[in-house]
Amino acid sequence: MPYVRARWSAMLVLRQVGGLALVRIAMLLRRRDHTTILNGIRRAEVHMRADPDYRDAVERVRQVALAAKFGRQP
Repeated sequence: MPYVRARWSAMLVLRQVGGLALVRIAMLLRRRDHTTILNGIRRAEVHMRADPDYRDAVERVRQVALAAKFGRQP
């Protein structure tokens, strides 16, 4: 199950930080369609509320992605 949560995290970060369309994220992650991505993002958000460790891990990934986007250290 850890790989599933990692994929959900990627979906969430690509959407929030990258600003990518759901269809584009689906293509990048080789998922069926945009509804799969929407479902994954929702599941990530639910698990972030329920699991502080998962929330912290996603936030670290998000910070690294933001730093990379703006060319600075995380």
